[in-house]
Amino acid sequence: MYTHTILSNSHASHNLPQPTTNVCGSAIKGRSGGSGHQNFYVAPYPITLHMETNFIKKHEDSETFIIKRASFFDTPVHLKGNLIVGNDVDFWSDLAVTGSLELAKGVTVKGSVRAGSAIIGAHSTIGGDVTTEQNCAVLDHAIIGGNVVSGGNVLIRPNTRVGVVNAAGDIEIMGKTDVSELHAGKKIIARKDLQ
Repeated sequence: MYTHTILSNSHASHNLPQPTTNVCGSAIKGRSGGSGHQNFYVAPYPITLHMETNFIKKHEDSETFIIKRASFFDTPVHLKGNLIVGNDVDFWSDLAVTGSLELAKGVTVKGSVRAGSAIIGAHSTIGGDVTTEQNCAVLDHAIIGGNVVSGGNVLIRPNTRVGVVNAAGDIEIMGKTDVSELHAGKKIIARKDLQ
């Protein structure tokens, strides 16, 4: 089961039950009737729908969500737990998880990322900032449009582009990178790319 916040079309709004979970509402496109016209409706209260999906699964024992490759999300995604994201997934807004975040190759997040810890996959693009409570790794050819702020250590792999990097721990830079500034609470370590 996946919980998704959705706003329904206005024709059915008066029949919706009061939700038992308070989730922030967001406007998304919906189709009404057979006319093909798209309607938007802002409910007077948040609506929470439970729906089965074939692109996201949850491992209950580890509180880990798994998103299949080539999926997309057009609203902000906020999850309680860990998240593993497959190749070529698009998030059109912000992404926030309370636990660890692992982005595979070619993931795009147009907004900012917030997580307990994060691995930003190779060839991934983050439009905003990346903020972690613990460690953060930015893998080869990733682009961070904003800054990286980490409560732990930060690893920056070759051929990445990042704004300012602030880490409470160490910052390790490998190979040629494009980083605006480095601010480490402990050490800054620069290594040659050994490929």
